[in-house]
Amino acid sequence: MIERKEPRIKKNLIVSLSEDGFEGLGMTDNISRDGICVGVDKKIPVNAEIVLSLAVPGDILKIKGEVIWCRASPSNEHNIDDEIGIRITDAPPEYQDFVEYFKRKADPTNHL
Repeated sequence: MIERKEPRIKKNLIVSLSEDGFEGLGMTDNISRDGICVGVDKKIPVNAEIVLSLAVPGDILKIKGEVIWCRASPSNEHNIDDEIGIRITDAPPEYQDFVEYFKRKADPTNHL
């Protein structure tokens, strides 16, 4: 089992992803400063390098990462067959701000 350093924030966001020439769409299940769980309709191999495009108010953020696990989606919600766990390897500071915003929203006592 992979030990998580950061708490996950439940958030469904549509993302564009690119992996080895494959372009597709996915839906996040949860996000954190160092990882993202994304539902996809195509298996993506573990260790694959991936680039996510995430639309945030006023910008589109490019986030690079590595797939660290892939499993069947437990619910098949939104016609998603599989989920992938992505360890973020490079993200702009705006992504960290985005995550912190939702952390504070989820826990108003958190003043990081």
